[in-house]
Amino acid sequence: MSAENTTARIYLYGIIQCEESRLLEIAGVNDAPVRSLAHGSVAAAVSDFSGDGFGDDIAAVARHENVLERLMERCAVLPARFGRVLTAGEVNELLAANHDAFLHDLHRVRGRLEFDLKVMWPASEVRALIQHHDPFVAAAFELEKTNGPGVRYALYKQRECAIERVLRCRAQGYAEGIQRSLLPLCSECRCEVIPAEGVMLEGAYLVERQRAEDFRAVIDTLQSRSGKFCFMLNGPWPPYAFVSLKTAPSVQMAAV
Repeated sequence: MSAENTTARIYLYGIIQCEESRLLEIAGVNDAPVRSLAHGSVAAAVSDFSGDGFGDDIAAVARHENVLERLMERCAVLPARFGRVLTAGEVNELLAANHDAFLHDLHRVRGRLEFDLKVMWPASEVRALIQHHDPFVAAAFELEKTNGPGVRYALYKQRECAIERVLRCRAQGYAEGIQRSLLPLCSECRCEVIPAEGVMLEGAYLVERQRAEDFRAVIDTLQSRSGKFCFMLNGPWPPYAFVSLKTAPSVQMAAV
């Protein structure tokens, strides 16, 4: 990178394994040519950037994703989020400070894709079933009817907490059943149970490229067996959930 103007603003797409700085024959944001800026055995995939930001430029988002997809056809990629603009000097510092960690992460994601899964469930219906059929909850509900307002309110709060505990326990059981089917097909996952109302499970899965269709097929099978759940699968994507470039020094975020 010695010939690079270290104060020039450049747009960062991601990190790849590459030992030379060269053109990558891909058109990037604003049609600028994408090139690699190398440091040791890793390089940043970048293009020149002279604007002030992106506003609501959907075309720029699409071009960012297209660059990552094109790169992933050739090699492993550690993707940067859309809108990351740095100076060439900051990119050099980023590569130097994280060289070995980037090599390790490139090995982790090589030949793998990210799938994002959200499993919706009828939480209000499950709550109603718990209220009527769980012995403790049902007994607490009956007890509320025989007490004054103050005690009734305290019992109500206890009952609501008990319902939420049982609800989460059931969600955890369902999620473990889903994971038993999915985990053999992925190398890593990041999952959360009940991250939001109506969402039973939300997760990201790192799947080998050759097993992507098997992964989709298992999701289809799970959906066919789970009439009350809705399996929403998105991807494949670059492995955003498994690698981030938060360690970048003095990162300047373009206006989005």
